[in-house]
Amino acid sequence: MALGRIFPGMEFKQLDIEKDVTRQGFQEGHFDIIVAANCLHATRNIRSTLRQVKRMMRKGGFLILNEASATQDFLTMTFGLLDGWWLF
Repeated sequence: MALGRIFPGMEFKQLDIEKDVTRQGFQEGHFDIIVAANCLHATRNIRSTLRQVKRMMRKGGFLILNEASATQDFLTMTFGLLDGWWLF
């Protein structure tokens, strides 16, 4: 089931944070809060990634970032075989 049906007041779009966010239809300085959970580390260049995130945020906005900070066998076995997990 599409999340848009469950949460009709919200809009869902796919974002490739490694590409220009404005070319993907996102406005600069538009978001008050950005939530990123275990995804930003899986990019080729973390500095470029964080610049893209910053472009999307309003001045004084918040980035809620959740990333694994220790090696865990379960996570490695679960996600380690996926493309992108080892990009960092």
